[in-house]
Amino acid sequence: MSAKQREMSNLEYKRICGELQELKGARLVKIFELEENEFRFKFHVAGKGDVDVACVLPVRLHATKYLKEAPKEPSNFCMFLRKHAEGRKTEKIEQYALDRVVVFGLGGVSLVIELFSHGNILLLDAEGTIMNCYRKEEWKDRKLKPKEKYVFPASTRISPFETTAEKLETSNSKKIVAFLASTVNLPAAYLEEACERAGIPLEKKACELSKEERKKVSEEMKKLVEEATPVVYTLEGKPVDYSLAEISKYAQLEKKQFNTLSEALDDFYSQNPVEIEEESEEEKQRKKLERKLAEQEKHLQELLAQAEETKKIGDAVYENYEKIERVLKTIREGRKQNRKWEEIEKELKGTAIVEKTKGTAEVEV
Repeated sequence: MSAKQREMSNLEYKRICGELQELKGARLVKIFELEENEFRFKFHVAGKGDVDVACVLPVRLHATKYLKEAPKEPSNFCMFLRKHAEGRKTEKIEQYALDRVVVFGLGGVSLVIELFSHGNILLLDAEGTIMNCYRKEEWKDRKLKPKEKYVFPASTRISPFETTAEKLETSNSKKIVAFLASTVNLPAAYLEEACERAGIPLEKKACELSKEERKKVSEEMKKLVEEATPVVYTLEGKPVDYSLAEISKYAQLEKKQFNTLSEALDDFYSQNPVEIEEESEEEKQRKKLERKLAEQEKHLQELLAQAEETKKIGDAVYENYEKIERVLKTIREGRKQNRKWEEIEKELKGTAIVEKTKGTAEVEV
């Protein structure tokens, strides 16, 4: 298995953009390219001093107090950014459409940082045309290279702020978290937590949710988005993960709370966190087969229980065969004589024909 660093989610970038609002009006005084995919931006805030922002593509972006030494010779891309962006005043810091894209408006130019896929950094002019980019890339719906108009990545998922019981109504038979992950613009860990808080089993299918359950999970997603208690989870002193809200699945781990997400991220990434193991295709297939086997075993137990119940009913019928025959004979004769059901039922109840059997079944009319 290969391992990779824990990457920030779109929800966490929303919080970071909120924290970085202190940089509005600050000047971008220095840009450093520390190594491949790693940058640091130094801002000067009047009355406060310098604030450094760490950027590791596509892993993280946050204010930092850990200043890594930069190479003496900057790259051509870094030199370009210094020439066209340094010294400019920061007019805005915003996240695009709750996506993993952060935009710094720098007085006439925009520094766009994409933190998905391999990650990218682009400098745009006032008209939104790409002046330069860290990586030249091309897709069917957008091109990232100089002189091209910059197009933000498209998203088909809805914002958690817009979710309602009606919007989550579906005939989809996927498990609830898989369905939500394809529908709502939130990471799986937070979707799982929303389901846990709403009291919805993670094994439940999306199409089986009642309107009340859809309403509850929608409300819990919104609460998670609004929560502000950054936490770092540790195991034997080593950081394992972090989150914006306390996550149930980490209840057994030690945790440290922070005032800001930037502080939590600084703490987490500065301590050589335990890396997330990326599952091989064989491992994913094995787990899929194990889940399928467990479901089949559960279904088998249900069928066996059903068969046992059916056997008891059959045994009861066999033991009371003569009584049942007398009941059926009385009914048939009564119907031939055009007697009313009430009369037939009264006659049966007036005899010893209808009674409880020795088994679990009951002969009734």
